[in-house]
Amino acid sequence: MRASASAASPSEGLAAAGLESPAPAEPSASSRLGAGSGADRRAYVWCLGTLTVVYLVVYGWLLAATDLLPYVYDNNETFSSLWHAHNLYSYDVFRSWGLTDEAFSPHAPAHPYAHTHQGNFPRLPAFVIYVLGARTAESQILVTTFTAGVVAMFFAFHFLARRAGPYFALIATLVLTTDYLFYTQWHVVTYRVWHLFFMFSSLLCIDGIGRGVGRQRRLWLLLTFVNFAGLFYFELVFVAFTSILSGLYACWSYWRRPRTLLLAWIAEGLGGLFGIGVLILQLRMYLGWAALFEDFYLTFFTRNRVADDPAMLARIESFYQDRNIAFWFNIVDVGDLRSLSAFVHQVFEYHLGVLTPFLTLGCLVRSHGPARPCSIGAARLATCYGVAGRSRRRSDRSGWWWRCDRGPVRSGASSGACWRGAPVRSRARHW
Repeated sequence: MRASASAASPSEGLAAAGLESPAPAEPSASSRLGAGSGADRRAYVWCLGTLTVVYLVVYGWLLAATDLLPYVYDNNETFSSLWHAHNLYSYDVFRSWGLTDEAFSPHAPAHPYAHTHQGNFPRLPAFVIYVLGARTAESQILVTTFTAGVVAMFFAFHFLARRAGPYFALIATLVLTTDYLFYTQWHVVTYRVWHLFFMFSSLLCIDGIGRGVGRQRRLWLLLTFVNFAGLFYFELVFVAFTSILSGLYACWSYWRRPRTLLLAWIAEGLGGLFGIGVLILQLRMYLGWAALFEDFYLTFFTRNRVADDPAMLARIESFYQDRNIAFWFNIVDVGDLRSLSAFVHQVFEYHLGVLTPFLTLGCLVRSHGPARPCSIGAARLATCYGVAGRSRRRSDRSGWWWRCDRGPVRSGASSGACWRGAPVRSRARHW
């Protein structure tokens, strides 16, 4: 093997003659996983097992120490989701048309008092486990943390393991699991835990569309549709950021595969339209078209302008009270927030400043760290293919999720073979 490794490969000979050899075909997903070594699989299983143990210890201790009712930021939303589920279960659904019922009265004539500005997806799984018997905040938190919470953390680990390897995925998810201030406390809120779920389920769906073929791809397209339908029935600001991120990730992954990119965008868009369409249909049945447009106008006006006109405030109050619509009069002057300097100031003061300069610098260094490995990988791919330009572009495109490590060729691989650009004495790992 050592002698054949030092000998010129056929692609190098063709490159020297001015000819171009075709790139080796990419193996299927099953063969890629099968090509990984036992050590690779053991690393994945070991990291996932470690994460599982830490997750059970951290969240088990947090819930046990607080009698299943942790006093954390925004945990009032657990009670909101529980009461939404209770109202959906207890009162006539054809009066609210399935919208979020915010009324807390035990008397049926007081219902519904509808929240019309988003679908509030978390109340639906809360309703399911409410029907199954979880009818207290404590039981809702327990069940959600060890069902949706477990799945959400696995989605995060699995996606990051595919992109950057299991060890990086383990470190990232351990940070999430143990960072009480910025994440851990929200993971035991039955409303907020769905943010992590939808963030990584969306990215995994986009990822799966490009990996699958035939029936498997159709399944991923269906899952993407369902995922984004649920996402768009959630918190609309979060929907905007997640859907844009997913669309850009699809563009970054499949810009050389326009058909796959178009399928991903279509599945994402149709799912989103379905989720928004369900909400609009519910609003139409509850309000009618005229009141629906009036609700949209008044909400946009009060949230984006200074509504200090007494006549306008009286109009808003009359509209929402007459139709039993929940509306929070947190009306502020947003004029000073509509500038680039205000945006940068908020990012540094309320995000990076809280993270501390040291941690922020470490994150920036780590996020830009793959640049050098990518360039090294490009040179190795160029040596294998014999065509520097093409292989360099291929390496740049996939540098986030390829790792070329020096080491002996795996058994069963021919001495002069390369697996999508992995030269002899290197092994490419793909999860």
